[in-house]
Amino acid sequence: MLSFFFLPIAPGHLSASVWRIFWALTLAFLFQLLPTQLKSACAQTPPHGTLLFDPLTAEEREVATRVAEDNPRVRDLRGSGRQQLVSVELATPKTGKESDEGSRHAEVLYYRYEGNQGVLALVDLGQRTVREVTRINGDAVPLVTAEVNDALALALKHKELINLLGPTYQQYQVATQNAPETQPNRVEALRLLASSAKDPCYQHRCLSLLFRQGETFLTGTSVIVDLTAQTVRVEQPGRTSTPSVRRKRK
Repeated sequence: MLSFFFLPIAPGHLSASVWRIFWALTLAFLFQLLPTQLKSACAQTPPHGTLLFDPLTAEEREVATRVAEDNPRVRDLRGSGRQQLVSVELATPKTGKESDEGSRHAEVLYYRYEGNQGVLALVDLGQRTVREVTRINGDAVPLVTAEVNDALALALKHKELINLLGPTYQQYQVATQNAPETQPNRVEALRLLASSAKDPCYQHRCLSLLFRQGETFLTGTSVIVDLTAQTVRVEQPGRTSTPSVRRKRK
């Protein structure tokens, strides 16, 4: 702790060097009294003007993906088969560690078709390291637009479906969030989750495609795409199949 000794001399009699020493000690003392909360707040502001809870930047997404893909544990869980990068999102780990204060983290989520498995990696963007890696049930991994596009590409090779859609079948496109409702030849998708091992979609990544032209849907026909097996089923009324559980529309 700093101590101050006041000289019993009138201020006018003090030399300039003594005054400089006095003010230097005073400033040092005041700096020690700065609230620790202020220092902590400064530490929680990442560099380059990015706030702690701002969405990830394009650069941070690229870093998070690269760090995850270079990690041996992540590579081991992902395997060498077909897979899909599903999302790269901001994460806020609640570990209670002071080292986490002010650090930005990202969750990198993959889907592995073999085994219907998700792989989730927690990346410390500041340290550029993978903090945690875990497996998750593939049924809990959401679909991405790229998968719906893949499913549509497979479906449009099916001769029976081409005959049903007619000569404009190649004009069908996946409906996006920003697409106008009036967009013709739209395709929407429903996720299929099978509860029975007898269902071909059991533990597989399956979608039901809905073909819409204007306000009219293709009715009386079920188009099921199995992305895991890379197969397409076009089912007409009268054919029987093991029911699948329909999930949220994309």
